[in-house]
Amino acid sequence: MSVNDTAAALPAANGGALPIGGGLPSNLLLRFSAAALLWFAASGVTALWPDAADAQEWERTGEFASLLVVAAGLLVLAALLAAAIRPAPRSRLEAAIASLSASVPWLIALALGVTGWEILTAKLNLLPRPFFVPPQALLEVYLDDWPRLLDCFAASLRLLVTGYAVGSILGVVTGVAIGWSRPVGYWVHPVLRLIGPLPATAWLPIAFFAFPTSWSASVFLIALASGVPVTVLTWSGVAGVNSAYYDIARTLGASPRFLVLKVAVPAAMPHVFVGLFMGLGASFAVLVVAEMLGVKSGVGWYLQSGPGLGRLRQHVRGPAGDGAALLRSGDAAVPRPRPPARLAEGNAQMVALENTDTAGMTIDVQAVSHSFELHGAPLPVLDGVELRVEPGELVALLGPSGCGKSTLLRLVAGLEPPSRGSILADGRPIDGPDPSRVVVFQDPTLYPWRTVRDNVALGLEARGLLRSQGHRIDKALALVGLTGFEKAYPHQLSGGMAQRAALARALVNDPRLLILDEPLGKLDSLTRLAMQSELVDLWRSSGFTGLLVTHDIEEALFMATRVIVFSGRPARIKADLPIDRPYPRHRGDPVLTELRHRILELLGLAETW
Repeated sequence: MSVNDTAAALPAANGGALPIGGGLPSNLLLRFSAAALLWFAASGVTALWPDAADAQEWERTGEFASLLVVAAGLLVLAALLAAAIRPAPRSRLEAAIASLSASVPWLIALALGVTGWEILTAKLNLLPRPFFVPPQALLEVYLDDWPRLLDCFAASLRLLVTGYAVGSILGVVTGVAIGWSRPVGYWVHPVLRLIGPLPATAWLPIAFFAFPTSWSASVFLIALASGVPVTVLTWSGVAGVNSAYYDIARTLGASPRFLVLKVAVPAAMPHVFVGLFMGLGASFAVLVVAEMLGVKSGVGWYLQSGPGLGRLRQHVRGPAGDGAALLRSGDAAVPRPRPPARLAEGNAQMVALENTDTAGMTIDVQAVSHSFELHGAPLPVLDGVELRVEPGELVALLGPSGCGKSTLLRLVAGLEPPSRGSILADGRPIDGPDPSRVVVFQDPTLYPWRTVRDNVALGLEARGLLRSQGHRIDKALALVGLTGFEKAYPHQLSGGMAQRAALARALVNDPRLLILDEPLGKLDSLTRLAMQSELVDLWRSSGFTGLLVTHDIEEALFMATRVIVFSGRPARIKADLPIDRPYPRHRGDPVLTELRHRILELLGLAETW
């Protein structure tokens, strides 16, 4: 699917919401009119229905009803504009009307909620006061006591931001450290399991005893409330990062610092944002409790100073002499915080670029055996594999599924050391990943948070070469036919295009050995046939050495200079078959057909063909 195809499909995924740029609905006038009618009804209920006999008279009832009329009038105006104006398709005006229209159900629900609130409190007096007051009571407080409220909101905001910022930063850092480092997890995880289940308010007595001021104690409590969920979710995100993301970056020369900052943290961001959201909710609850119990400013203190917000004005600015010490005009509602402590100053076709004369790499696999641990016992995978790959060869590895072909590729890439034996690259032992040996996996393994261009630039960025060799990115994209898709994201690409991007990410590093682990295995048959020819063209024009794992015999015979046939696990080499046919090859070549039959015999499948 192309970028344009994906963009065209987005409105359909909106679940019935009005698509911006897709035209306005025919019932737009009716929707706005229904919302306006309900807001007019809420105003009528507020102004015309008398209050309950046992309820007091609310001074701001008229002003509140007027606000409801204004809201209804704005909706009527929006309905008239939507009916009279025909905005140009995809214009800003159409987008604004569409966005407002999509909010109409919420506006209707809000009007019904306000009406019900008014009836249950002011008109029928069914809910106990001071805990439940009518909406005009809140308006009364906001209008009559707004200077003090503003100061309290500012004080609460300062406290919330400070505690939430401290908790979030420490939570992200701690979560990344636990998820990345086993030693850190060993020491921090038990502590987290101890304090995590406890609500932050359980630490109130300790906090107010241990900290010198109630403000600093409140900061600690809010930081604790926000930091625990952020830590846990960040840790979960980092621990759950796809290991192939790390493998790709390691083979491209990434340092541990790069792996943490450019791979682990971005990949874990969805979990981090969930933790930040959960921490914010916990912070609000702790903020109000802390201000009620200790801090002499803020919204919690404001709520605590009277029996209920709806009649708070009577207790703060009520009868003469009531609260006089609080009400002097010169008194500050919020005490100034101490000054902070300071330290002493001190789908296009791939095309070949100019030949870079890349020298292929020689690979020597010398008596390599490898095993994994399964249920406490070793599971042999490779057994005494001996193999030499000459510079510029394209060697295909064939064998039963699970016999160890991909494991051999990981050993050659340096992602794991062999259990026994050695592997040499140009006569030197392989002791780790190196950007001269790049892997292309069966899955494209593109980073979803990066554009195509940024994905291709990964290796250059990891090695600090992006500024000096950034021009190679455009050449690599042109090489695989992705010019014009630089700003697309992986989810906007088809399977073949994503695999092309993965190839470009490998080729931009000018590798001497390209390790292909079933790179075409998940493509449809037509795309796979086209990509086989294009891969051969890339190999012939670039000169690198290639190692290809595949389960497709025709693919191996069409592409490779040699085919290595493995036995079942533990894998041993059963045959080393040279393919002495010129390029470009024809799939109906009788020599290839004969070789195909021989490989089927080696795999024990000749009787079915």
